[in-house]
Amino acid sequence: MFAPDFISKVAQYAALTTATTELLKRTFKLQDTVVVIGSFLIAFAVCLPEISSGVINYAALSICSGLAANGFWKVLQKPKTS
Repeated sequence: MFAPDFISKVAQYAALTTATTELLKRTFKLQDTVVVIGSFLIAFAVCLPEISSGVINYAALSICSGLAANGFWKVLQKPKTS
């Protein structure tokens, strides 16, 4: 379904997106919806070098990287204690 090269790029860009999002989240004390929206914007910015391969490929790569980054972020998030 997906080419191994595409999946490899998604993993690389998602890791970079996750790290950048986490840095901004901690620096500016961002939470919840703002972090998710910000991570997608960061994913689109991080994937800019891939725009030369076509707009559709760039958009798919950016969206998949954003989804993966948000998945990583949810897993790494500490559980809230009451």
